[in-house]
Amino acid sequence: MAITSQGQDNFTTIPITASLNIPANTTYGLAIVCDGNVNYINGTSVGAVYTAHPGISIKQGHGGAGFGGTFNFINSPRVFSGALVYNETVNFSSYAWTPNSTISNTTVSNPTVSPTTNTSYSVTVTDANGCTGTASFGVQVMDTPTGTATASPSSACVGSAVSLNYSPLAGSQCNGVVQSGFAGTYAPATWSTILTNSNGTVNTAGAPASIVMTSSNGLTGSGVTGYQHSITCSGYLKFNWSYTTTDGPQYDYPRYTLNGGPAQIFPGYKSAFGNANDQAGTFSLPVNAGDIVQIQMYSTDNVGGAASLTLSSFKAPYQTATTQTVAWYTVATGGASLSAANPYSYIPAAGSYTYYAQVTNSTTGCTNASRVATNAVTINPLPSVSISPASAAICNGGSTNLTASGALSYSWQPGSLTGSSVNVAPTTTTTYTVTGTSAAGCTATSTVTVTVNPLPVIAGSASPSIVCPDRRLR
Repeated sequence: MAITSQGQDNFTTIPITASLNIPANTTYGLAIVCDGNVNYINGTSVGAVYTAHPGISIKQGHGGAGFGGTFNFINSPRVFSGALVYNETVNFSSYAWTPNSTISNTTVSNPTVSPTTNTSYSVTVTDANGCTGTASFGVQVMDTPTGTATASPSSACVGSAVSLNYSPLAGSQCNGVVQSGFAGTYAPATWSTILTNSNGTVNTAGAPASIVMTSSNGLTGSGVTGYQHSITCSGYLKFNWSYTTTDGPQYDYPRYTLNGGPAQIFPGYKSAFGNANDQAGTFSLPVNAGDIVQIQMYSTDNVGGAASLTLSSFKAPYQTATTQTVAWYTVATGGASLSAANPYSYIPAAGSYTYYAQVTNSTTGCTNASRVATNAVTINPLPSVSISPASAAICNGGSTNLTASGALSYSWQPGSLTGSSVNVAPTTTTTYTVTGTSAAGCTATSTVTVTVNPLPVIAGSASPSIVCPDRRLR
């Protein structure tokens, strides 16, 4: 960038990283300012490199008589005839993080945080020159999926299907969705206007884009114009605000309460005497489901004029229908997934099982910390049914006994016979089927064929066919 003279006592602010084109044969001075304090005034010898700060490199001649006597260079003024390079790099010497209860290390640049609720973190850094800076950010802790997992039936036989089903909690849930504007869950009709010794107003004509709150005026004593809402989900309540007053920022100002606690002035608002009557900023507050937030316009004396507060770009968490994906397992941790279908129909082998649902919220990406267990399922083996004898043969008109084993109860067909042993007398060759039922109600079948042999056909004759009484037949 080009540098032109601003005259004595006047500064030219240059970017933190810049290449400077300074006209030759002109006297200039360089001052490094941090947090309003001068940390370095140039005056090094020609060709020297300023080593107290690694980001500053001064080469060739430069100098000046000072800025109106405020800054005096160590060396005599020099006519610039070379190059000046100021390339500031981050060189922080210390870090201080808060709050420290959920931070792995509060003194490093990249700690790990493990909040269990929405938390605002702040870090203060100090560089090699002792300059400090502070930054803040919030971490929103999303709700993990919640619901129930079932397996049906709880008792079945080998070959039967078991249906696995995961159901989220009934109704809408907190899924990390944010309502934009004063609409839906946060429409003006859902807010409560609370006036305490106040004739202030809340104008919602600009909703959903904005609302305007005015403070009280013309009464005795202090007054509060409040606008209150219950938060439905954890997250962050955010909005932009702009303020103007005809009285003074110290007499009427914006503040808020959380769950009826002490009132807090908006962060960034300057309420001291002499500050601007027109101010603006951004509001961000970590909230949890059930929190009650009240935004207020507070008048300290109710006289001298009123103030106006405009809220816009409103955002707050709210409940929506839950969309989740499910993976089924036979173990509580690890293992291979059976399926990602929900519900899922599965035919297991004989044994006892508990199935587990690993659930992921499709909106937030959060997965339940522990898989959700179903009820226990028992898959019973089938009975091993056999018939004795394995085969049978009878003469026509005869019968035979058939005996089944391997089950608790038996039914036979044809004939609708019951019992482990039955006597059958078929007239033709017949296949009998026995169905055996175990104590668990599982069934299996076995068959036996009873062959019916015909009776022999006998033909007789006499010769001669007529004889005398004293004669014998042969």
